[in-house]
Amino acid sequence: MAFCPGCGYEFREGLRRCPDCDMDLVASLEAADAAGRLRGGKTMSVFSAQRSVIEMLADVLDQEGIPSLVKAADPSSHGEEMDPLASPFAELHVLEQDADAHAELIRDLIAELAAQRAGE
Repeated sequence: MAFCPGCGYEFREGLRRCPDCDMDLVASLEAADAAGRLRGGKTMSVFSAQRSVIEMLADVLDQEGIPSLVKAADPSSHGEEMDPLASPFAELHVLEQDADAHAELIRDLIAELAAQRAGE
C-alpha cells in the first residue's frame, strides 16, 4: 500500500500522488511520519533532475532510513517555459540539519546513476 505524508490516508498500489494534498505517496506509515517531520523542519534541495530520477533517489534514501521529499522544480531553472506543476523536473529535499551528514551517500547515488546511464 501507499500512504500520503500529508494527510496519512492509505492508497492502493499504483497511485503516486495524493489527490487531496498533491504530495508524492510513500511506501509506509513510517516513511509518512518521516516526511511529516520534514514538513515540520527546514528542508533544502540537494539535487534537481527529471522527476523519475529524483523519485528513484528518494526511494533509495527511504530504504536507508533517510527522510526526503520530492518537490516540483521550477522549470525555468532547466530552460523550460511551463507550469511548475506540469514540469517533468523535481527537486530532492532533505532536512537542512541532516544535509551534510547525508551528502556523501547522495553524491554516491548520483554518481552510480550517472555511471549506469553512461553504460546504456
